[in-house]
Amino acid sequence: MAYERRGTYVINRYVQPPSVSAPVSGIQQQNKMRLKVNRIALIQEIKVEHILPTLLAAGVVNKEDEEKIQTGASPGDRARILIDILPTKPASTDWFRYFQASLKNPDAEVEVKQRYRMLLDFLDNTVIHRPSSQNTHFRSPSQSEDIKYPKYEPLPAITEKNQAATVPENTGSDKDTNNDSDPERESSDDQPELDLESSGTSSNSQTSMNMTLIKGFIHQWVPTPDNFKSLIVLPESHRELLKQSKYPEDDEQLQDEKRVLQKMKKLEFVAALVRQKQLPNGFELCMCEMLHDILSKPNTYHLYFKYFTILRKAEVDLVKEITDSFQSLVDTVKIAKNLDMLDQIVNTGFQLIDFLTEYEHFSEAEYIAHILLDFLNSNPNIETWVAKYRCCVKLMHLRNRNYNLTGAADAYFCAIQMTWTISQMSFGQNIVKESELYGELSHMLLEQGAITSAFGWANRALLEVQDTNWVQIIHTLCTATMAYTSRWQVKRAEMLAVHCVQLARLHFGKHHPLYLKALIHFCHFSNEFLQDQAGVKIAFKALELSQKIYGHETLQQALAHRAVSKALMVVQQFDSSEHYQHAMEAIRIARSLLPQSHPMLGIFLHTFSLSLQWKAVHDLTEVQDTTLSWSEAEAKLALSIVTEHYGPVSLRAAQLYALLGQIYAKMEKLGAAEENMLKSIEYMKLCQPANSNYVLLSMATLGTFYTSQKKPKQAISLLTHVVNTVESTGFYLKWVHICYDNLISLLQTVNDNDEMDKISVQLSKWLSENPKHDTEVTLDTLDDQPINYNKFISILDRWVTGVRKALQHADEQKEDQ
Repeated sequence: MAYERRGTYVINRYVQPPSVSAPVSGIQQQNKMRLKVNRIALIQEIKVEHILPTLLAAGVVNKEDEEKIQTGASPGDRARILIDILPTKPASTDWFRYFQASLKNPDAEVEVKQRYRMLLDFLDNTVIHRPSSQNTHFRSPSQSEDIKYPKYEPLPAITEKNQAATVPENTGSDKDTNNDSDPERESSDDQPELDLESSGTSSNSQTSMNMTLIKGFIHQWVPTPDNFKSLIVLPESHRELLKQSKYPEDDEQLQDEKRVLQKMKKLEFVAALVRQKQLPNGFELCMCEMLHDILSKPNTYHLYFKYFTILRKAEVDLVKEITDSFQSLVDTVKIAKNLDMLDQIVNTGFQLIDFLTEYEHFSEAEYIAHILLDFLNSNPNIETWVAKYRCCVKLMHLRNRNYNLTGAADAYFCAIQMTWTISQMSFGQNIVKESELYGELSHMLLEQGAITSAFGWANRALLEVQDTNWVQIIHTLCTATMAYTSRWQVKRAEMLAVHCVQLARLHFGKHHPLYLKALIHFCHFSNEFLQDQAGVKIAFKALELSQKIYGHETLQQALAHRAVSKALMVVQQFDSSEHYQHAMEAIRIARSLLPQSHPMLGIFLHTFSLSLQWKAVHDLTEVQDTTLSWSEAEAKLALSIVTEHYGPVSLRAAQLYALLGQIYAKMEKLGAAEENMLKSIEYMKLCQPANSNYVLLSMATLGTFYTSQKKPKQAISLLTHVVNTVESTGFYLKWVHICYDNLISLLQTVNDNDEMDKISVQLSKWLSENPKHDTEVTLDTLDDQPINYNKFISILDRWVTGVRKALQHADEQKEDQ
């Protein structure tokens, strides 16, 4: 039931358009135009045997007409002949009224009657011209030609300043004309600019009212409520942030923001009319032209999110209304009558999934995906196979984004099944492009801790992605950066991270979510390996862009805060509590956007706990214990979330046990510290290869702990294993160097000079093979022009081949010795 809320939407109850005293010939002409506008739908849906008895009984058509109709070779031909005959009948037969009656009570089954009722709604609500001007548009040729049109002032010339302005509702009003000259009006006016077809009638008419044409599956003129009050406005802080900037990209975004605001107001207005039931039956919000205008431009999706959030805070859930409308549409159609209808529904579904996934509304996006899959299963033909495969891949993507790894695996197997089905056809060998599926599989396996498998699938995705699909290339490069970083392939991970940012800037610009995503992935790599001041500056740049791009709090902004916090910690910038402030802001935003115990909260809690630990070390003595207890509580909460979603034996759980061990060590709880560090090593060995750097890093952590506790025997055993097992990556790793230094110091303490000399020589060799990074990756580096993607992949492959040969040569030399 429609309802009104104080202070939000107040819309007049539906009022019929003003009546017009038109001659009979005008009505006759209007009825003909109704048939003409809906001609295709009528021919496709009508079966003459369902409605012909009513028309024959009323005398609208005769036997001669019936015989002519029956000469049609197909149902469509017969319907076309009938539609051509009806407008030729004189007005005295009242042919249109009886045609409506025949559609209302066809000789057919209940389900068919429902479809005829929809056709009847289309006819009843199709008005081609403005109601107040029908006397002019539908004049009979016999009418006087001396009718003069009212005089209007000419419209102002189109310039850059007023190019986006709309025609005033009362064109002859000086007041409205003056208002339109204000360049800020488009962003501050509460009335939506309904520039599709917003009209004003003559001021001499006492019964006239403003009318708005709403476009969708049907076109409908409705009264424009005078008291409609929009709830959305461009946030002033965001406007000022862009307006005061010196960068041209910010000014361009500000202009985009103004255009997006007007489109959003139009959609808000139509949704309000639907909510108040002022649009006819058969109108679906998901097929509204205003929504499709938004969905057709993926590069601007992120600019709309703030307005959906504003509306939700005002208890207007526009996302739910759109998803419910799509469900209603699919329930109505069920079986697509033709390929055009099928394509329209499928394309709309895919666009909604992409929009909602980008908006981080994963549950609603998955809801749309399930509706679309059900629709495709109800239309089991060859045309839907590829669409079903694409839907499964999108489902896997959004589940990966939502950290639903079990659901992602289910979607993967569904996609594989469709791949096999399509490949069995003679024409299906090269139809399916699987690079996106490989990328999603790599992402899923990496989250599960299967690093080697994730690394392999990331390589396949890099090789098979289409070199013109830049969106997928950026996603693939980001996934590969994570896989190579986790595999400790430092040089190639750096190449991938830098190239990803450069490509994103070139093809999407700096004010785009894909550029921000690439930048955040580079920050992850930098914080793991480069650990320099340049990385801190890049992290702050990512944070600044996240605030400008979205204009409100998102998970990407939380990730940017986390990147800044980690960057400050790895360079040991503890002279202020800035690292703690950014870690706190990251977890605050994440908790406000994610459900309680969501698996993604684990990574934010891990960073926050680590930041609290460092804060305690550099804090006043009297608050150290309290801060460390807080750090312990956050780490335990992260461990419970990780254990619930990844299992107790997992890479993430093992890393948290190592963190807890370090916290207990600082709390002087030495037994608990040793216990947790041992548990970390045990779990690492169960879920990672024995020579994995993650296992060795856990051992190094415990070895360092034993060193500080004056337990040389245990420390020497662990550290010796680390330095003898760790593989050269061609890149300097600080923790490995610390292991060598601690081991040499311990051997000197126990007077084992021979072993000390051996380890010293081994350290010199390791340093020569793994030199310190001699160049910084700066923002200027990331702004460089990227090389061609295919050339980049060939260089990456050559580098891999060269490293493989060098390692083989080193192994041969070891065997000879």
